[in-house]
Amino acid sequence: MVICLIKEIMWQIRRNSSTMNETKTREKFKNLASKRVSNAGRMITNIGNLSNKSNYSYDENDVKKIFGYLRRKLKEAEDRFNQNGSKGSDDFVL
Repeated sequence: MVICLIKEIMWQIRRNSSTMNETKTREKFKNLASKRVSNAGRMITNIGNLSNKSNYSYDENDVKKIFGYLRRKLKEAEDRFNQNGSKGSDDFVL
């Protein structure tokens, strides 16, 4: 009887510990994802600000390079969520 009680208590401890860890990692993910996605949104807005022809000079090829790069990096990030792929390492150069 005592052994069964001890086993039950140990099982409950392991289960609660696992649940607490999942909650902690979920909250950490939500916190970081919110910050990083908001930052990315602001940076994309800043890139859009480059479209002001009175302040900047660019051609269609520049625009294609910028948005091609952004699409590729976004696709790489999405693929990592879907397939646990490795992250890309190339930097953008116009």
